[in-house]
Amino acid sequence: MLKEKLRNLMGVAAGSALLAIGEGSARICTMLTLILVSRKFGVSTLGSLALAQTMAIYIALGIDAGARHIGARLIAAWPDKVTPVRQRMQAKRKLLALIAVPLGLIYAIAGPIPQDARLMVSLYALAVAPYCLSLDWVLWGAKRYGSLSMSRALISVLSLAALVLAVFFGADPRWAIPVAAGIGYAGSAAYSRWQTGRTFQQGPDRATALPPDIVTDTRWKAVLVLGAALACNQAFNNIDSLLLGALTNLQQVGLYNSAYRLLTALLGVYYLLTTSLYPRIAEVSPENRSGKKLRSYLVGLFLAGTLPALLVMHFSRKIIVGIYGQNFAQGAPMVAILILALPLDFVTSFCGVTLVAWGMSRRVLIATASAAAVNIGANFYLIPRYGGLGASWATLISYMVLLVIMLAMLPWQTPASRPSAVVKIES
Repeated sequence: MLKEKLRNLMGVAAGSALLAIGEGSARICTMLTLILVSRKFGVSTLGSLALAQTMAIYIALGIDAGARHIGARLIAAWPDKVTPVRQRMQAKRKLLALIAVPLGLIYAIAGPIPQDARLMVSLYALAVAPYCLSLDWVLWGAKRYGSLSMSRALISVLSLAALVLAVFFGADPRWAIPVAAGIGYAGSAAYSRWQTGRTFQQGPDRATALPPDIVTDTRWKAVLVLGAALACNQAFNNIDSLLLGALTNLQQVGLYNSAYRLLTALLGVYYLLTTSLYPRIAEVSPENRSGKKLRSYLVGLFLAGTLPALLVMHFSRKIIVGIYGQNFAQGAPMVAILILALPLDFVTSFCGVTLVAWGMSRRVLIATASAAAVNIGANFYLIPRYGGLGASWATLISYMVLLVIMLAMLPWQTPASRPSAVVKIES
């Protein structure tokens, strides 16, 4: 038993280490991009970039819906069924892209954003389109962490490299930044497809016996339910940037996002752990799926997030001025508030990953929708009065709500065992 636990820990550590290489490179390149834009073009351009990146996240989420997470979970549970899962999920992702990208473009052209940001946001919407071809989720489910790590890193690395060249030649940032992002998305998709093709051989189409979970979970209903849950979670995380763009100005958007990026940079390190854990959590047998077994982990995660949060809060002004420059000093109070959400996110993210891995998407939907509603309401009340500082308080308040609901949604009673029958379908 002890040897098995040690092997599992070593596997998680190895997976996290491989992801850390790519994620670390991606995070560094993302921060360098923000520093380059903020110091070269100023607060307003950074605000435009923040709006564009936020909208790009929603487009990518629209392309994925729940297909990415469900597909990775199914591949982790049934590694011999990669081909049918890949075919079913990619067909849905491509169809969803035909809806998500035009909607993003419509928002950029006619939505409630500052006029100066429209060109960059519009082009950025088109830049995300190659993401629908990415097969990084297949690599994720198959625990090919090295290839997954490289695929993720390429988005930021290629984008930064292209942007540096554009700046060197004096290009207009309104189109140079989105074009650089498009190069990153296209390069990442091409690499993930190449690696997937090398790793998995696609057999001929024929009648194949599939477990009921694959048949059920690859249907539109399952994909859209989880997609709704993830959309609510995304709205919870960054709807404030869009509302700031609609209710204030690009300076407030830039200041808030300079502060929020510091929180996400620290969370990015933690997400390496949850990403590598996801396929392993999905493998847990139904009879062992109980929140009671997670109590010590949840307490440990909360304590692990508390110390760095206090340190960043104490040195908030020095940190933000050191990274972005003196023009961003007004963002220091926002950093001090936002960073208090770090230990809360450690717990809520682990709960969310566990619920999704165990196929409990409806519970995640209830939790994230409730927290998102609180976040949106608080932002509508606080942003007109306090700008970015109000958005910071709204984020912290909604994190507290999410924490309570997520803990309540954990399965404290062991669920029934999963059926093992199979059905015949045409692959």
